[in-house]
Amino acid sequence: MNRARIIAAFLVAPLMTPLVLLGADQLHGAPFNLAEQLGAFVFVSGFAYGATILFGIPAFFLFRAKRWTNFFLYVLVGGLIGLLVSLILNYPISFDVLGLEYRGWWALAGALSALVFRMLSGVNFDHVSRAPAHGET
Repeated sequence: MNRARIIAAFLVAPLMTPLVLLGADQLHGAPFNLAEQLGAFVFVSGFAYGATILFGIPAFFLFRAKRWTNFFLYVLVGGLIGLLVSLILNYPISFDVLGLEYRGWWALAGALSALVFRMLSGVNFDHVSRAPAHGET
C-alpha cells in the first residue's frame, strides 16, 4: 500500500463533488459566469473535504480492516455518503421532485468521488508479505 498514492487520492477525489454539482447546474441552463463558478467550486469543495474527513477517512479504515477492495462497494458507500451529506446540508427533508434530484446529484458526486479515490489509491488489501518459514524453500 503506497501512502503517497492514498494521500493524493484523498486530496484529488473530493474535487469530483464540485465538478459534478457545477456540471448539473450547467445542465439546468444556468448562465456561465467564471467568477461565480470558481466561488461555488471553492465553497462546495470545502463541504467535500469536510465530508471526506468526517466520513471518507473512517470508511477507508473500515474498508482496510475488512479488506474490501470491490469497486462496486466503493461506489455504493460513496453514494451513500453523498446522500447523507445532502441530508445534513438540507435538513428540512422534502420529497418533491427538485429535492430528490438535488439528493441524486449529491449521491452521484459521492459515488464518483469514491470511484476516483479507489482508482487513484490503488489499494490492495489482499497483498500479504511474509518471510519464508524456517526450512521453507
